[in-house]
Amino acid sequence: MITAFAPEILRELEEKAQGVFFLSETDSPFKVYSCNGNELLPQYLYTLSNRTSSDPCEEVSLSYLFKNVNTLQEKNNPKESENTVKYEELMNFLVDVLKEVKVYKLGDTHEDIFITGSTSDGQCIILATKAVETA
Repeated sequence: MITAFAPEILRELEEKAQGVFFLSETDSPFKVYSCNGNELLPQYLYTLSNRTSSDPCEEVSLSYLFKNVNTLQEKNNPKESENTVKYEELMNFLVDVLKEVKVYKLGDTHEDIFITGSTSDGQCIILATKAVETA
C-alpha cells in the first residue's frame, strides 16, 4: 500500500475518475466523496444517496464490479477499449492506496454504487456512481 494522505488521494482519484463512465443501461460518471473514519457504512451511504434503509444493500468485491464492466465493453470499439484501460488504472489505484476496499450496491434496478476505503490517516474515501439494470 502506498502511504498518502486524504487530500492527495482525493485529488488523484478525481483525476483518474474524470471521463470514466460506469457502463449500464445508462452510462454514469464517478463522483468522489470523503467522510471521517467514524461514519458507519452502509448507513452513511443511504444518507448520501437519499435512500431509505429499506432499500436493498448488496456488498460485492471490487474485482467483481470491474469484471462485469469490462465484460460489457466491446473489444473492437476503440472508445470502450480506452475505457477498459482507465478502469484498470482506477481499480489498481484504489487497491494500492486504500485499506479495506468494499463495494456497496444500493437499490434494485436503479442502483447507487459506492466503492469505499480508508486512507492511512483514517479518512474514508468514497467513489460513487449509478447503474440501471432492467434485464
